[in-house]
Amino acid sequence: MAAAEKRSGSNALGREKGQGCFEEAKEQSSEIVIWLKKCHELVEASKDTAKKEGERLISCAKAKIEQEKQQAIEIWRKEVSALALRLQSNSGAEIIKPAPRHLSKSKIN
Repeated sequence: MAAAEKRSGSNALGREKGQGCFEEAKEQSSEIVIWLKKCHELVEASKDTAKKEGERLISCAKAKIEQEKQQAIEIWRKEVSALALRLQSNSGAEIIKPAPRHLSKSKIN
């Protein structure tokens, strides 16, 4: 009978230890789930930040391209004007000068 009591006592002790381990594992899994949710939130926030930064960079690049395009057009106009003047002086022909850029067609007429 002592052996049977010993076994039932060790079974109870084993159940208590098992229950303790189960509770600890349950608590740890809850902490892991909370941590994973925070990680997911950080990833989503990072995606939003990256998207906004990408849009900002694209906008800046487009503005820079437009600025460089306008500068190139202005340089081209000056070079064409210089070439036209050289041609005029070489041929003696009259060159029609374009109206200044800031004047519209209605102001020219």
